Amino acid sequence: MGIASDMKKLGEDIVASYDARVKGEAERLKNFKVMMGDIQTYVASKRKEFNTAHAEMAGKLRADLAKGEKERLEEFKPWWSNIQKEMADLLENFRKAHMAMAGELRKALAKGEKERLEEFKPWWSNIQKEMADLLENFRTEREKMAANWQDVIATMAKTRGVKPVVEAEVKVRPVEEAVEGV
Repeated sequence: MGIASDMKKLGEDIVASYDARVKGEAERLKNFKVMMGDIQTYVASKRKEFNTAHAEMAGKLRADLAKGEKERLEEFKPWWSNIQKEMADLLENFRKAHMAMAGELRKALAKGEKERLEEFKPWWSNIQKEMADLLENFRTEREKMAANWQDVIATMAKTRGVKPVVEAEVKVRPVEEAVEGV
């Protein structure tokens, strides 16, 4: 019967240990709830303090802005007046330039069509030359960018360990042909 009594004692110890753990957990839960209540009370009080401080700060800011509004308006008036004067001067200069241009156009239109065409030819030649130069510069820059881009692609492909795929070359018309087609 020694084993039976040991088993009984072991069972009683297990039950007692379980009861003690349950009681300890209940006590910890109770302490946790009290602590959470304390935290909630603390947070609520801090929130109230923050709201009060925020309201005070907002009121003070409104009062400061109201005081300074008159001074700001006084500082703004000469600045705005200066802008208005500059705008008026700019508009007057624009009007004068427009009137001068209109006069030149009237004179040009008064001339015969033949004279206008003769005056137009050097101007158009100049534009064509400038366009040719612009297109040539653009072509050169595009070729440089394409070469740089191919270098980047090759470098990235080499880094990845793959063979780069090269796009078919784009045929570029000569600048003279491109300008004449305009």
